Amino acid sequence: MGGDGALGGIGGAGVGGAADSTGMTPQSAAGALSSYMSQNGVDPITPNQLYQLSQNPPAGTPPDVSKAAQFMLQNPDVFKAIETHDVAGADGKAGIGDMQWAAQGGADGTQGAQAQPTMSDGSPVTMQSAAGAIAAYGQQNGVGTTDPNSLYQLAMNPPTGTPPDVQSAAKFMLQNPSAYQAIETADVKGADGLSAMANFQKAAQGGIADPTARTATAGASSSPDTSKVASQMMMRMMLMSSGMGGNGLGMQMPKPSTDDDDV
Repeated sequence: MGGDGALGGIGGAGVGGAADSTGMTPQSAAGALSSYMSQNGVDPITPNQLYQLSQNPPAGTPPDVSKAAQFMLQNPDVFKAIETHDVAGADGKAGIGDMQWAAQGGADGTQGAQAQPTMSDGSPVTMQSAAGAIAAYGQQNGVGTTDPNSLYQLAMNPPTGTPPDVQSAAKFMLQNPSAYQAIETADVKGADGLSAMANFQKAAQGGIADPTARTATAGASSSPDTSKVASQMMMRMMLMSSGMGGNGLGMQMPKPSTDDDDV
């Protein structure tokens, strides 16, 4: 983590790649974050901290810093390119030097087209189907809670044997932090980033409103029955579990971070 490099400033959208819905690019987002990290003594930065900056920022956090954090979550391939540019392994920790490298254009060309993930049957991932996959995987592996750090590991550096649909589900949660926030705050308000698997089970059964859905009417009239999709996903995962001795080839959910992730 953290190579040498000049301090990155807050860049404008349109520098270092195409801007996405946040108005940020890899270069401008990294510039905003590297400056914030330097000013606030944050080194390294992780998906947990990016989630906090995006969804529940401390008072006084500049809006562009929140947008930059959201950009990194929505573009996990960019964050991976930044955090692994000097040290391979995708541990989810990006140092100030990593961000400064990207702020100078080092991560240009890594963004690509961040299409929403799909399940193995070709259907688009929804909050409900993603929750079903993660809930089943967590139950299968004895995991009671998860957080953005664990989701990043599942999406970008998964344990051997992790089903592709679980990877897609984890990536969906990263790319749609509002969906993850709706799930993790279903029992306790405050957006601390830590979610019980019971919340995912509730979402898998349609018990949590999906903030990523266009409209309830459109969803009812034109979308497939996502509750059936989620139920089928959970059943598929549990059948895999029973056929693999209960633990699915030793697959394990990355443990939620116990570090103090305040930013």
